[in-house]
Amino acid sequence: MQRPPLGGEPRAFLASTGSARWRENFIRTYLERDIPALGPRVPAQTLRRFRTMLAHAQGGLRNAAAFARSLAVDGQTIARYLDLLVDLLLARRLLPFHANVRKRLVKSPKIYVRDSGIAHSLPRLPDAGSVLGHPVAGASWEGFVVETLLRAAPERAQAGFYRAATGAEIDLVMELPGDRIWAMEIKRGLAPSIGKGFRAALDDARPDKAFLVHGGSDRYPKCGGVEAVGLMALAPGNWKPARSELVVPPRTPLRDKAPAGRFPVRCPSSATTWRRRGTAFRTNDKMSTRHRPRGRR
Repeated sequence: MQRPPLGGEPRAFLASTGSARWRENFIRTYLERDIPALGPRVPAQTLRRFRTMLAHAQGGLRNAAAFARSLAVDGQTIARYLDLLVDLLLARRLLPFHANVRKRLVKSPKIYVRDSGIAHSLPRLPDAGSVLGHPVAGASWEGFVVETLLRAAPERAQAGFYRAATGAEIDLVMELPGDRIWAMEIKRGLAPSIGKGFRAALDDARPDKAFLVHGGSDRYPKCGGVEAVGLMALAPGNWKPARSELVVPPRTPLRDKAPAGRFPVRCPSSATTWRRRGTAFRTNDKMSTRHRPRGRR
């Protein structure tokens, strides 16, 4: 999965050669002929420039003011262009997930060009080498993962993202049937690590499960109940609740109160684990004996 995807359009996906030319012809035909035939009177060149800006800002927060300045239009026109692309299934508007926390949360949605092949063609990235050498490579992988997981998700599932002003962020939050919440951090590398922002966001959102979706095929546990999993293993995965989850109250968080006689220890690469009081533990190759019993100093 390290090779950038060519997109989900059948002819582009199945073509061994000439995929970039077919995608370019598709963009030109759709913008110049099909969209005006549907009724909206939008200049094709202006709409193409707007879609190209969205491709360069793949997965970024909606900034209508910046787009409006670049296209010399007002914010309402940008909102109308975006609504048109969303209705035509060319762009996705990922809404923020609002947790019940006392923090200032980001309220602007994230915008994705839904087809990864089109997202590569708009900035004129014809092959895998061009994509991997462009700053949009990581955001393109994130958009591809989001689209793949949403297509594999069960009915009535809702998707969003979580971001606080403090930097805590979850790339994808899935609200599944049964009042279950899954949190997903998306990384393109084969051996990714969990950032501080994701660990802090888990404390706020308190999901039922947390995944680190990477570009490989291995599946292994990380600290704090986070599981690293490849996209191909998670996309067709078991979205139904396990038998053990049916006999406990819903929304059992990853982190609950510390068991009696224990205290939380921050993992170097992940969330929280538990160790007994008075025992030494290793953190960053240095021994620490914090929280010794009283009377023995």
